[in-house]
Amino acid sequence: MYEQTEYSLAYALVFAFLILGMLVVCVPRPRKKGFVDPEQAAKEKRIKLGQKVQNKTKKKIEKAKKKRAKAHAKKIKQRQQ
Repeated sequence: MYEQTEYSLAYALVFAFLILGMLVVCVPRPRKKGFVDPEQAAKEKRIKLGQKVQNKTKKKIEKAKKKRAKAHAKKIKQRQQ
C-alpha cells in the first residue's frame, strides 16, 4: 500500500500557518515615540521644566545651609579660642 505522507505534511503546513498567524496577531509591534499628541508633549515639557526648577531651588537651599553651618562653626571655633 501507499504511504500517505501528503496528509501529515499538509497538517504540518496548516499548523505552521496557524502558529505564524497567532504570532502576528498576539505580539504587539513597537510604536514610534514620534506619534505623541502636541498637548501631551507640552504637558511633559512643563513637568520636566518644573522638576528642573525644583532641583535648582533645592540645590540653592542646600548650598546656603552648608554655608551658614560653616560660618556658624567658624564663629564657635573663634569664641573657643
